Amino acid sequence: MNNVVCSNKQKRINPFKVALGKRITKIRIDNDLTVEAFAEDLEVSVNAVSKWQRGLCSPDIENLAIMASRYDVSLDYLITGKERGDDEMSSPLPICA
Repeated sequence: MNNVVCSNKQKRINPFKVALGKRITKIRIDNDLTVEAFAEDLEVSVNAVSKWQRGLCSPDIENLAIMASRYDVSLDYLITGKERGDDEMSSPLPICA
């Protein structure tokens, strides 16, 4: 099982973590998975998934990459909530000379 570290020291609500948690919950539900099955698939604890979904902590980049690959979503979607092609995400980044 992957180690998942979440600090409970932060008492303020972090809007990024809350939004990410909602997207993780949506992915889990869209794939008809229980929290237990989702946790098992990602090789993390049920407690970790619960904390992610509630916005109390965030998965590490390795777990985000696994989610993106296994559940056919982009890292862009997981992190920003936007898919490629949405708004400014579709325009290429400027090249600095």
